[in-house]
Amino acid sequence: MKRILVNVLNNYINENICIQGWIYKVRKLKSITFLILRDRSGMVQCVLDNNKFNIAKLTNESVISINGIVKDSKNVLNPFEIEVEKLEIISKVYEELPIEINKENLEVNLDTMLNNRVLSLRHKKVASIFKVQNIIVNAFREFLNSNGFTEINTPKIVKDGQKVEQKYLK
Repeated sequence: MKRILVNVLNNYINENICIQGWIYKVRKLKSITFLILRDRSGMVQCVLDNNKFNIAKLTNESVISINGIVKDSKNVLNPFEIEVEKLEIISKVYEELPIEINKENLEVNLDTMLNNRVLSLRHKKVASIFKVQNIIVNAFREFLNSNGFTEINTPKIVKDGQKVEQKYLK
């Protein structure tokens, strides 16, 4: 089954789909569990029957694959939800993560953020900085291309500029 992204779920109402991503949040109730799944395009709520699935194994930021049916939802944030029929854990988080990216603000120092860049880039505010940068760079590139400029990518393997220059200039 072909993988679908969250941002195109509206095209698959009442259809069986496969979606993959990170577990953003898990809310356990008596008979069902609500799981918020995040992929690169957005988030969606998934509904799991507690009798069918081992909910205890689900941890935040684990990577999962879900097969289920897309249904209309009364949720204001996302008008769709997925009734889960099959769940597969692709990569489980076993240890506590150094960054809690599910919070509104990242409350970590710069060293921790940079040392765990793979995690910090998943945070909405950090990712949005890079998305804006991407838009600016693409607009600049498009402007220059449309005005006859040529983009040239040169290989640059430089350890320390001054020392390398001095070595070859002697």
